[in-house]
Amino acid sequence: MTQTDAMEPARLAESISAFDAKLRETRAYATEDPIDVSLLPQMLSQEEHARTSHVCKSVIETAFAVLADYLSDRARPPKLPFNDLLLSLPRPKRDLIGNVRMDFLPRDGKLSLIELNFVNVSGIEYATQAASCLQKVVGEYARCDVLRPVHAMKRRLLEDDVSSLLILTKDNPNPNSKNDWEMIAERLAPEIHATAIPRARYHDLRFRDRLPYLDGVVYDAVYLRTLDGPETIGQDLLFCKRLLSSNAIIYDNPQTMLLEDKDLRVISERNSALQEYLPKIYDPHAVPAVIDIKDLVLKVRDAHSGKGVFFNPEHVNIPGAILQEKILADSRYVVTVQGNKGHATADLAVHCSYRYDLHRRTLKRFEIGGYFSRFSLTGPVVNLCQGGGIIPVLVQRDGGVQQDDEKLTETYQGS
Repeated sequence: MTQTDAMEPARLAESISAFDAKLRETRAYATEDPIDVSLLPQMLSQEEHARTSHVCKSVIETAFAVLADYLSDRARPPKLPFNDLLLSLPRPKRDLIGNVRMDFLPRDGKLSLIELNFVNVSGIEYATQAASCLQKVVGEYARCDVLRPVHAMKRRLLEDDVSSLLILTKDNPNPNSKNDWEMIAERLAPEIHATAIPRARYHDLRFRDRLPYLDGVVYDAVYLRTLDGPETIGQDLLFCKRLLSSNAIIYDNPQTMLLEDKDLRVISERNSALQEYLPKIYDPHAVPAVIDIKDLVLKVRDAHSGKGVFFNPEHVNIPGAILQEKILADSRYVVTVQGNKGHATADLAVHCSYRYDLHRRTLKRFEIGGYFSRFSLTGPVVNLCQGGGIIPVLVQRDGGVQQDDEKLTETYQGS
């Protein structure tokens, strides 16, 4: 099944069936909550991977310089209600470590950054698991690389000699989120023992030697898969403050959400070289007269976890609203396990692992932990919780498989 091997319908159906079975077997998605996944991957060359890494590193260096300013001078952050809540939390004691997902829309071969996500980032394991499943079903793809964010996560934690990790989750997670953190815990073992607890158990935690203690285990690190917005932090503010005041290492510190402002102009204002990777953004009162707001995307600046994005807005009478140019992303051809085919809107989500020294304002570690792509056949919204699907992303090795996207598309369109 390469670019020169046009598949007969029977073989295509067989491959889709085998792929679906492998996805379920390996928990890339839950049987009770299936996600549509494309059998046709997105292939990144080593050159594209290096170029993406350069852009992402520049973004995160710039963003954390802004965060350092925010935490050293509380008058600097934008006056938004959630920012006030975040600034009330204890200042980080040590290096910031974690995973940031940068969401890009590819247009004319260039990347346009539309969002930064620092806490409760989904798709860390199950999305990249889909790419690994594709490798197992299609032998040629075994010669490509699948980057897994959890491997980078493990490296960051082991740099701090972490041996036990507490994962804070929600009370009633959806099945795919549960799969995600369960697989994370499995891949951190045996060096790191990880346990997930729901919100109902947060207040069962005790502290021993200023470290979280539960069910006979002392945890030297905590991973936030919740406490991701004004509602969750506001409900558990005292708990959150006590946790952040402890000696536990915090993976994905909540104060990084000061950078989740959907107004990304703060990035380009600090580093003008990044302007070419950002969409045009307007304040509601400053939209040029030649532009109809219906041709823009309205975003609520401090909305989090996939909220606060409105296409084709009729008005801008929403507190904290900004208007962003609508990116007409390049389409990708998909052939999916749910029997769908066609040209889809797709993004490129890039997981980036970091270690940042706030005191010295230095990015000590940076690497792309992994990729995945989300697609929609029905409209511009590619969010998985709104009906989108996954395109596995594979990174070509030098001298290895060299299928390009255009030829792969021709192969499947002819099937």
